[in-house]
Amino acid sequence: MDIDFLLRVSCMTYNHAPYIEDAMNGFCMQETTFPFVCIIIDDASTDGEQEVISHYIEVFFDLEDKTIVRNEETEDYRLVFARHKTNLNCYFVVLLLKYNHYSISKPRMLYVKEYIDTKYVAICEGDDYWIHPLKLQMQVNYLNSHPEAGLVYTEIDRYIQDKSHFEREYFKSRPIKNTHEDFVLNSWFLAPCTWLYRSELSKMIPDLNPLKCFKGDILMLLTFSKYSQVRFINEVTAVYRVLKKSASHFDTPLQEMNFWLKIKNTRLYFARDCSFVVKLKLAFLLIRGYASRIR
Repeated sequence: MDIDFLLRVSCMTYNHAPYIEDAMNGFCMQETTFPFVCIIIDDASTDGEQEVISHYIEVFFDLEDKTIVRNEETEDYRLVFARHKTNLNCYFVVLLLKYNHYSISKPRMLYVKEYIDTKYVAICEGDDYWIHPLKLQMQVNYLNSHPEAGLVYTEIDRYIQDKSHFEREYFKSRPIKNTHEDFVLNSWFLAPCTWLYRSELSKMIPDLNPLKCFKGDILMLLTFSKYSQVRFINEVTAVYRVLKKSASHFDTPLQEMNFWLKIKNTRLYFARDCSFVVKLKLAFLLIRGYASRIR
């Protein structure tokens, strides 16, 4: 493949059949001056999501251009690479896994590693979606002109699915300072569906024990803010969908406590390099947080 992609969009998805089309529409609406590739990995969904994705590709992507299209199938996956019919800067790599890799801790990105050598990375899981056609272009422009910044995120609208209710401009009332110490102390949620960051920062992420530490967006945020600056664009570009059951919404208090303990351990890991005052503040916050959870 000889396409020089500046940016890749990472979309990990599982059982998001009712929502994935919104996410894909958000990718395809992006107006950019550069080619970008959306890597959509469905981890063997059981709700028909793979059929939804396949149909979308058949309708909106050029599957006749044999100079670009790639189809591949193994006992592990089915892969399709294609270019959008009208948005000629938009390419999809769709990886439909035949069995669930997450449950057996099997890497998924290995199958698409030739597509990940890009300068920038954006994130959007299958249940969230973008609503601003210049999201990617705005963020790339910002990072291009601000070399000290490593991650830029934007404002969001939150959508509470079971109540059909929007919370507009979610970050507006939150006193986020966007410093490393602020993130260690408060572990703010910054809506990864709005993130765009320099891919080189991924190499700095420490290999923490997944049984003790949270290895998701909190780990990425604490790493990126340690080695670069985090910046905010006050423009709503995405909708973060709140579902009853997701990685941060739980069925039992035990699940919630385990999640909190992993985040605590991750914050403590990064606090080791912070000032004594920050360590003292964090200790107080963690004690107070633990007490509130065991009542």
